[in-house]
Amino acid sequence: MTTQELVNTLIESGQLFRTGREGKANSLYASSVESLLSHGARVTDQQNFLVIMKFILAAQERQDWIALADSLEFELPLLLSEPK
Repeated sequence: MTTQELVNTLIESGQLFRTGREGKANSLYASSVESLLSHGARVTDQQNFLVIMKFILAAQERQDWIALADSLEFELPLLLSEPK
């Protein structure tokens, strides 16, 4: 999966979480996790990447779909799109 495809998938997943379609959102997000970790390893700001990933996991545990959507739609795409 290219970086742009991953970003598009994360944004779509975030939009699904935001609109209450958790099942489809989780499925889409789960399908992108391997690619996310692969791309994340190449992110320049590793510390920020880890902070965002921990926040995403905590939001999932709390079932805070809006916070999760924010990270998937805005924070991760911005970080993944930064020049390396």
